Amino acid sequence: MLQPIATFETIYDRLINRYGLQGWWPARDRFEVAIGAVLAQGTAWTNAATAIKRLKQSQSHRPEAIKRVPESTLAERIRPAGFHNVEAKRLKALAKWWLRNRGYQGLQWLLFGCDVCLFSQ
Repeated sequence: MLQPIATFETIYDRLINRYGLQGWWPARDRFEVAIGAVLAQGTAWTNAATAIKRLKQSQSHRPEAIKRVPESTLAERIRPAGFHNVEAKRLKALAKWWLRNRGYQGLQWLLFGCDVCLFSQ
């Protein structure tokens, strides 16, 4: 198997150093980026942003909270994003995966398939 030349973190840092923050994805952390990616599928960003705002207002925007909240409640909170019943299932699956696989580090491992990525931060 090919080994990665650089981790996402390294590439991201290089891009930030070269071009600065672009402000194209308004998120406070990596999990919020993942939530936004799920909610933006098939809808305008403004609708996804409204759904994220509602999650934050109800304190259910963290993986632990999404895992705990009933699916029907989650669906109602993200209704502005459209396809709220399907997206609630996807967010539940994302939260479960995120917690089980150490979040962003787990994503690096999934994409690159190497243990080195897990401990590069």
